[in-house]
Amino acid sequence: MNKQGENGINYVDYTWNPCTGCTHGCYYCYARRIAERFKGTKAFPVGFTPTFHPDRLMEPAKVKQPSRILVCSMGDLFDEGITLEQIRKIANYTRLTKHTYLVLTKNRIRIPGPIGWHWPDNWWFGVSVTCRGETEKIYGLERPWILGNSWVSFEPLLDSIDADLRNIYWVVIGAMTGPGAIKPERRWVEKLIKAADNYNIPVFLKNNLLKLYPDLPRRQEIPERMINHAPSKELG
Repeated sequence: MNKQGENGINYVDYTWNPCTGCTHGCYYCYARRIAERFKGTKAFPVGFTPTFHPDRLMEPAKVKQPSRILVCSMGDLFDEGITLEQIRKIANYTRLTKHTYLVLTKNRIRIPGPIGWHWPDNWWFGVSVTCRGETEKIYGLERPWILGNSWVSFEPLLDSIDADLRNIYWVVIGAMTGPGAIKPERRWVEKLIKAADNYNIPVFLKNNLLKLYPDLPRRQEIPERMINHAPSKELG
C-alpha cells in the first residue's frame, strides 16, 4: 500500500497493487516505464507482465481509517493475464473492510457479472478514456451490477471528446505527464466539465491539469458514497 498526497494520485488516499502489469502497450503508460526499470525486483519480478501478488492481499485490512483505495495503479486488474479466480480472491479480501475501492480498466468486458458473484458494494468500476475513439468504453459501464458505482478517468486527455455521461457517477480529468507529454487544450477540459454538469456528476480535476491551467475552477469533488462503507457481503 502506498499513501497518496498532493503530488501523488490525489483523488485517493492509498494505492494497492495485489496484481501488477498490463498487456495493452499504451505509449503514455508511466507504470510500464517504472516496472521495466525495476524488473527483477520483488515489486516487479517479471517487469510489466501481469503478475498476481498474494502476499499483498491483507494490506487494506491494516489501514483502520476508512479510505479511498485505487486498486492496481501499476497494472490492470481485469487484464487477460489475471485469472478470474485471482480477481475473486482479491475482491474477497476487501469484503470486511470499510474502505472504498476504485478500479480502472481497459478491459471492462472482463468485469465479472452477477452469475456466481456478488461484488462488494464498496467497489467503483471505471474506464480510462483518452480520446474520441475510446468513448465506446463508457457505454460498457451500463450493466446493472455496475450502475451506481461507475466512473470515467479522462487521463491522459489527448483529444476533444464528446461523451454521453448519463449513467456515470464520477468524472476525473487529468493531463499526460513524463517525456513528450501532450498538453490538453483548455476547451477539451471545459467540454467534459459541461458534459458532467449536464447530469450533476461530481468532477475531479487532477493537480497535473490545474498546474497547466491554474485559472480553472479548482473542482476536486468526491461522491459522498465513496467513503464510510459498511462491510460488504461475502462473494458467492
